[in-house]
Amino acid sequence: DVANVIDGNALTSWASAPTGTQKSVSLTVELEATKPIDRVRMLPDAFYPQLFPRDFVIETSENKQSWETVAIEEEFSLSQSTWLSWGFAARKARFVKITAYGLNASHGQSYALISDVQVQEAALSDGRAVLSWIAPGDDGSVGVAAKYEVYRGLTAFDAASLANAELVTGAPAPAAVGALQSFTATGLAGETNYHWAVRAIDKAGNVGPLSQLAVAKTNPVAPAPVENLVAALVGSDGVKLSWTATGDDHKQGRAGSYELRHATHTLGTQNFATATLVPGLPPPKSAGAAETFSLTGLQAGKVYRFALLVRDEEGNTSYLSNVASIATLAPPDEKPPAVVADFELRLPADQGVKLGAQVVASSSAQAPQFPASALVDGKRDSAWASLARTESQLEWVRVDLGDAVVVDRVQLWPSGVQPGLFPPDVEVAVSPDGLAWTVVASEQNLQSQAGSPHVFVFATQTARFVEVRATRLAAHENGLHYAVVAELEIMTALEPPGTLYAAFTAPLDDGASARAAHYELAASECPFTAAGAQTLPTTTPLPAGTPERFRFTGLPQGPLCLAVRSADAAGNMSDWSNIGQAELP
Repeated sequence: DVANVIDGNALTSWASAPTGTQKSVSLTVELEATKPIDRVRMLPDAFYPQLFPRDFVIETSENKQSWETVAIEEEFSLSQSTWLSWGFAARKARFVKITAYGLNASHGQSYALISDVQVQEAALSDGRAVLSWIAPGDDGSVGVAAKYEVYRGLTAFDAASLANAELVTGAPAPAAVGALQSFTATGLAGETNYHWAVRAIDKAGNVGPLSQLAVAKTNPVAPAPVENLVAALVGSDGVKLSWTATGDDHKQGRAGSYELRHATHTLGTQNFATATLVPGLPPPKSAGAAETFSLTGLQAGKVYRFALLVRDEEGNTSYLSNVASIATLAPPDEKPPAVVADFELRLPADQGVKLGAQVVASSSAQAPQFPASALVDGKRDSAWASLARTESQLEWVRVDLGDAVVVDRVQLWPSGVQPGLFPPDVEVAVSPDGLAWTVVASEQNLQSQAGSPHVFVFATQTARFVEVRATRLAAHENGLHYAVVAELEIMTALEPPGTLYAAFTAPLDDGASARAAHYELAASECPFTAAGAQTLPTTTPLPAGTPERFRFTGLPQGPLCLAVRSADAAGNMSDWSNIGQAELP
């Protein structure tokens, strides 16, 4: 439930609804009132930190209509549950919204999991001092004085040297004699020792004695974060950064130093300390002044991200600046992608061939006597059994065929010993990659007999993974519910004449994307000759090192030779791959 993000319990979480496709999800936290805030903290789920959002935006609003973006994260990843913090320049807000547009997946479904969210009121942007004293009265210890005079100075002073002190405005009206009074002075420099004194004056203008001096240092005030960092390209390997100096105490004074870092990967609050430090920055200028800094020696054809922190002389540090990105110029690309060396052809399997499979996951199993692996061991006298449940629930087993294969039917054999515990409601789902699933068959109210399989026939599908789901369990007379299945058999489908599969590994290009731009896959009579060869349809290349697979139909009977080559975005073409040869029936 979304309320779990504000319950303060690290063992409860909000989880978005599972989705088989990437889509944005969001949660909004409403504060008790509109307040100045400058930090949002989030705690990943204690058990599944890897399901924390991957790409997300944090926004604030006073009215839930207009929103300000205060943090952006891309390709965010983590492996443990620790508090994460995002700081930003103070702003008034009543609502904080976290929108995740990149989710992480578990068992084919994508989620966003967040345990807790904290929104923190903005730190003070000025130095402050709280003074207190006991009201003295008008005539000695009688009556009420007319007013107070409060003085401050950076050095000690007394009644004879009040010219060295500053009269402070806003002092409270005197209270009855003996009352405890206080006064908060604002707008002071941070981390600074001030000397304070107060005296009372009556209605006749008689001035009381100056109190003793009180000396205290004001609270720490960090520099304000830089919000307008901009990067501009200079030449082929240089960049000029510009921003506005913020100050020592928030946006006042002159800070002590800058810490500038850059990275060629995503840069943010959580990984700033591990990015590359840029040395040689000059001391900061006074608040409001324009700052610039140039550096060279950057790699060509790279996207660089820059951010900086501001520190004062006391070591107080601002929140991270905005991230400025710039792409350096790529050198002329004259190198083609690598040559494919593992090009391979395969004919489709005959119709009705039982495929080998390996169990890769299951909802539960009564192992070791009834493990999920029994479903694909080829023995009908063994069986998979789910855990005994007090009520019906979803139970499932997922198998991997080891390769993408065209299938059109699944057979499920009841147990010869417990055929009555075969689940009455079953559905079959297939997936090419274990992430995107399609339900291809569903049956209800099945009646099972030993030695008689249930056959699920469906439209031809290309699948690598198959999942059998018991959507309703069998009820035993003992009051418990089970799913017991002896054997799972997956059969190949009949494919059209002239069907051929080609497989190879996507080649590496030397450009920034590290992948080729397009393929040219051609077929000819054997031996292979590029001139006059038939060009076959392909898709956009996958990232380098990824297995590629293509299925072609309608090819002519007899021996056929195929080869593939690839081109990059600059038009550089690789040599032809090794030649694949097949005899089409």
